[in-house]
Amino acid sequence: MAALKNPRWEAFSQRRAKGESASRAYVGAGYKKNDSNAARLNGNEQVAARIAELQGKAAKRVIAGVEDVLGQQWAIGTFEVTDIMSWPEFKHASGLVIKASKAWPERARRAVQSVRVSPVKDSDLPSLEFKFHGKTEVLRDVGRHMGMYAGKFDEKLLDAVEELLEGVRERVPEDIYERLVLAFRAQMGEEEMATS
Repeated sequence: MAALKNPRWEAFSQRRAKGESASRAYVGAGYKKNDSNAARLNGNEQVAARIAELQGKAAKRVIAGVEDVLGQQWAIGTFEVTDIMSWPEFKHASGLVIKASKAWPERARRAVQSVRVSPVKDSDLPSLEFKFHGKTEVLRDVGRHMGMYAGKFDEKLLDAVEELLEGVRERVPEDIYERLVLAFRAQMGEEEMATS
């Protein structure tokens, strides 16, 4: 669907698609404040279809952005150092071969955070130092996005709650303290929370 022929209707649709209330979008589109007219325009078949179309386009952009980020994270997380270098079975430094960066798979190029080239005294070959993105953090983020940690909570949060419970422990009777701990464990689904 193309933009609506009525420029005010199009402006209203654009504003509604961005999340404005019907009343605010109505005024923003150049109309005088009138909640019943705003509701009526919001229910107009052409306007409703245009709002849905604009929201769908925005949703596709968000999904594409999420897929791109996940793709990049997955590339970093599955990178293998043998994607870019090889060495013979014997341990001799001159046997190390690093492929030209253009020959590296995409996941290897994404995994490299930085490369430092330094001259080596009495040698024609420079020293290369590669720094790679952390695989653990990246794979944990991908896992969180995929819901692999559903019901499990961030370690820092658990530490903070444990600390809070320890502070309460000194001020309440032991049986009340134990009930608090049991209630917290039941709520969070955490069986392994250390409380003693």
